[in-house]
Amino acid sequence: MAIYDFFVSRNGAAANAAAYVGHVGRLFYDSTNGVIKLSDGVTPGGTFIPYNIASNVTVGGIKAGPGANVSTDGTLTINTAGLPLSFGNLSVNDNILSTVNANADLVLQSNGTGNVELVGNVSFYSTAQGHTGTPFFHVQGDGQATFLVPASDPLAGAFKIVGSSTGSVSAPLNTGVMLQLTGNNNDASRFYNDAIGSFAAFVGRRINGTVASPTAVTAGQEIIRISATGYNGTSIPTSAGARINFAAAENYTTANFGSNIGFWACPTGSNVLVKQATIDGQSGLTVTMATVTGNLTVGNIAVSGSGTITTPRVVFNDGGIRSIQSGIYANISFATDSIVHLYQPSGDVNVNLSGYTAGAIVRLMINMAAARAVNLGVTATNSTNGSTQLAAAKISNNQAVQIIYTCIDGTSANCHAALSYA
Repeated sequence: MAIYDFFVSRNGAAANAAAYVGHVGRLFYDSTNGVIKLSDGVTPGGTFIPYNIASNVTVGGIKAGPGANVSTDGTLTINTAGLPLSFGNLSVNDNILSTVNANADLVLQSNGTGNVELVGNVSFYSTAQGHTGTPFFHVQGDGQATFLVPASDPLAGAFKIVGSSTGSVSAPLNTGVMLQLTGNNNDASRFYNDAIGSFAAFVGRRINGTVASPTAVTAGQEIIRISATGYNGTSIPTSAGARINFAAAENYTTANFGSNIGFWACPTGSNVLVKQATIDGQSGLTVTMATVTGNLTVGNIAVSGSGTITTPRVVFNDGGIRSIQSGIYANISFATDSIVHLYQPSGDVNVNLSGYTAGAIVRLMINMAAARAVNLGVTATNSTNGSTQLAAAKISNNQAVQIIYTCIDGTSANCHAALSYA
C-alpha cells in the first residue's frame, strides 16, 4: 500500500475527460464539471473515488439501497417495483395504495373543474374481505355493472336512490328489498322506462330452487305481486291496502303456462284484503263485486256473490241465453235476452228490466236452493199474482221458478210478469 501526495496542475491534455487515462495513483478532474476521478493508468475516464458510507455521526457517501440505481455517469434513478414506498401519509406496497395512519380517509380529489377518472375494470370490496375476495360492486371495462348483496336486511334496501341532500328514507320493514326509491319532498316519485323503437317491458320471473339448480313453478304460487300501502298515522304497515297478484294456475312445464291475475282491495273501514276479481285463461273474468255505470258489451258473463250491475244498457252477444251463478241481481234486457237462468241465488232476488222492446218476451228461470223472495220489477197490476214480489213463503227449498216477462209496447208501464212455479 502506498501513500500519495497530490497537487493540481494543468497538464495540457486534450479536454476529453471520458477518454483520459492519466497516471496511476493520480487524481484528475475536468474543469467543465469539477468531478474528481482516480486514475489507474488503464481505464478511460478514470474511476470514482470511494467515500466512507455516511452514518448518523459521519459525513460520507450514500449507499444505494434496493430499488436505487446509479448509472455510470452518476445519475440516480428509483425503481420501486416490488418494494414498499411511503410518501406523506400514504403507503405503496407493490400495487396497493393505502394510508399510513389507522382509520384515516383516503381521498382522491381533483382540482377545480377537473375530473377523477377511472379507466378499466373497477371493483369495490368490503373491509373485512379485502381485495382478494369477491367484489360487492364491479364495473366491467365495457360498462356492465354487477352489485352483490349477500344478506337481506329488513331495515335497508340493497340499492337506494334518494331525492334529498340528507339521504333520509323510510325503512322497508320487509326483507328482500333490492331497489328503494325515495322522491323529493312534496313531489311525485316517478319511475320511467322509455323504449325507443320498441316496447317497454316490466318482467317478473320466478325460479324455484336455486339459480344453479332451478325447479319449476307449481300451481298456486305467486310469480309477481304489485302492492300499494300508505302511512296510517302511526307507521307504514307491512301489509298492503291493495294488491295485484300474478300466479300460476297449474304446475309449469314447457307446454303448460296456465296462470291467473287476482285483484285484491280492502273494503272501506277494514284492513283485511279481499279478492275482488280474477282473470284467467279458463273462465275469463270472475268478479266478486262489480258496479258498471256505462255500457257493457260482453259475450258470456258469470256473476258471483252480491255484486251490483248498474247500467243504462247491457248487450249480450250469445243469442240471448245466459246464466248467472249464485247472484242476487237478474238484469234483463228485452232488446237482447230471450232466456236468463239464475242458479241458486245467495239472497232475495232483484229483477231489473231494461231495453224495452215492443213484443219482446224473456223467460227468467230460477233454481232455488233455499226459499228466496223475488222482487219482480213490475207493478202489482202487471203481475199475475197481484203483487210486486213473489214472497219467499210461497217457495220451497230446491224449487224451480219460472217468470215470463212480456213487453207490450216498448214502455216500462206495459211490461208484465207471468208467474209459473210449483
